[in-house]
Amino acid sequence: GPFVRSAACALVWLLVLQFARPAAADPRMLEISPLTASAAVVADLRDGKVLYAKNPHLRLPPASTTKLMTVLLAIELIPLDRQIVVTRAATRVSPSKAGLEAGVSYAARDLIMAALISSSNDAAVSLAIEAAGSEEAFVRQMNHGARMLGMKDTRFINATGLPEKGKTQYSTAYDLVLLIRRASEDPWIDQMLGILTFSIKGS
Repeated sequence: GPFVRSAACALVWLLVLQFARPAAADPRMLEISPLTASAAVVADLRDGKVLYAKNPHLRLPPASTTKLMTVLLAIELIPLDRQIVVTRAATRVSPSKAGLEAGVSYAARDLIMAALISSSNDAAVSLAIEAAGSEEAFVRQMNHGARMLGMKDTRFINATGLPEKGKTQYSTAYDLVLLIRRASEDPWIDQMLGILTFSIKGS
């Protein structure tokens, strides 16, 4: 999907490096398949040192990695136990959805998990509206947050990463290093990145 074809590939490389454990020095384990991604960065998340780079500043659609910024802001702006009533507009966002129902309330904690673990667009939009009053206002905060992190080649247009006609969004493999370094500082996000499935229940 678009996740694999975009700069989001860099996130996969970073996660592999972050969670890899030392192994015995077996030459066969050092073989690496040819890299087909348009851009990638392998970095040490402890100090940000770049160990490998391919087109690190090439602007590409950020796709689902956008939700990492959405989640970071949501955690800062919304109490985790707050009940958020989902709007009809949020339920209309597709294709990846958590099946949220309009008019039903869900804990912010659960919506954050849905946005990050299953890339749920309805959850991401619900968080954006709750945090800033509208998704447009939230996007302005996302872009401000990107600038504060030094992400000079990143522009968000929504809370989901979905393409929009007439609007341009982009990020780079290097900027995603900065984003995931910030995210890795949060122990809860770090824990969520290892969860494969979960369930939530609304009001």
